[in-house]
Amino acid sequence: MTRLLSLIEHSLSYILYSSRGYDANLFIKGPAFAQFPSPTLTVDSPDVGPSGSMLRTEHTAFGSRTFPTLQWEWTKPEPPIVKEYLLIVEDPDSPLSRTPGNHGIFYKIPAEKSSISNKDLQVNDANTDSSEKKDDILRGGFKYGHNHRGSVYIAPRPLRGHGPHRYWFEVIALNAAVDLDDLSPVATREELARDIEGKVAGWGTWVGVYEAK
Repeated sequence: MTRLLSLIEHSLSYILYSSRGYDANLFIKGPAFAQFPSPTLTVDSPDVGPSGSMLRTEHTAFGSRTFPTLQWEWTKPEPPIVKEYLLIVEDPDSPLSRTPGNHGIFYKIPAEKSSISNKDLQVNDANTDSSEKKDDILRGGFKYGHNHRGSVYIAPRPLRGHGPHRYWFEVIALNAAVDLDDLSPVATREELARDIEGKVAGWGTWVGVYEAK
């Protein structure tokens, strides 16, 4: 049975091999970024290396699904005033849709933060009062949005034989807070894309690469 599933997966990879590279549809290519054609944040991962580095198995669904630590800093000597950050994780090499695969959305990230690690993405269960407990507030002090599995974060899991996939971690600085009244309780990519128009203060990306051979 396992061998049969493997053969099916490799067959799909062969058929869909050319379905990749939907970079033009990344979140940072939307209307909200019209005034910011180039990144103004430098994003790095001390766990993995500079942008374009290969992810280790532990950072994928084939391993422990650990979120790679990210850290960012402004390239400008005098950065703009930031009210909060937004982080989107996407795979433009996903063959199932021209919209990049949505692996994670994190918003209401405090302005004082300049890094995110795996422990930040854990559901905050410290509050035992169920009437006040907020399951969508993570230990890092921010909310998570809706990905295509309805989970907090989807670790990379490209089709075997489909070649290298690039996972874009897009950090976006906002000069005004997102309006929760205009969002679903677990915000969607489309809702946030509309809400942040006119609020973008800058952005930067880090790309992790993984290939399932």
